[in-house]
Amino acid sequence: HEKVAAVLTRAAEAATTPSTQGEILMEVAHIYEDLLDDGERAERVYRRAIELDAQDPGLVIPAAQALGRIYQAKGQHEKLAAALAVEVKLEDRVDVRRELYERIGALYETVLDQPDEAIEAWRARQADDEAAQREQADHLERRCFRSMDLRTRTRATFGTPAGTSRSRTIHAPAPTRRARS
Repeated sequence: HEKVAAVLTRAAEAATTPSTQGEILMEVAHIYEDLLDDGERAERVYRRAIELDAQDPGLVIPAAQALGRIYQAKGQHEKLAAALAVEVKLEDRVDVRRELYERIGALYETVLDQPDEAIEAWRARQADDEAAQREQADHLERRCFRSMDLRTRTRATFGTPAGTSRSRTIHAPAPTRRARS
């Protein structure tokens, strides 16, 4: 396995695109972590994969999750919180972000005894929840609006003037005659 890891590392160095390099490096890291039981080398390779393109969720999230496993197993809670923070920045799913913020907040609050960082994580979770709720409300409003008939939509958009019935008829004013002089 050591030889395979070495060959793949050279292949990653020769690759021309960050995505290809990242895929190969993730395989190398898996070999170190799972087959050779070398967490330190796996950690270095996962970090290297993240550095290739820190904005690529397809590469960064799995590498950050792997680092999180390594740090959890070693009891390196500060590094675990940092790995979770990297992951939460790129995660699209609200429910997963919520869980990550909870884990980060709990780590800072109970294990690391860093209340300011804990508060920051809990506030980020709350802000994320509020944004998701606004987005859901907007979506529901648009969906309801689309299901209305034209008359109801018009009333919802422009309202019905006070003191008028909903089914009023609009009459044009009668023409006035000019007096002859």
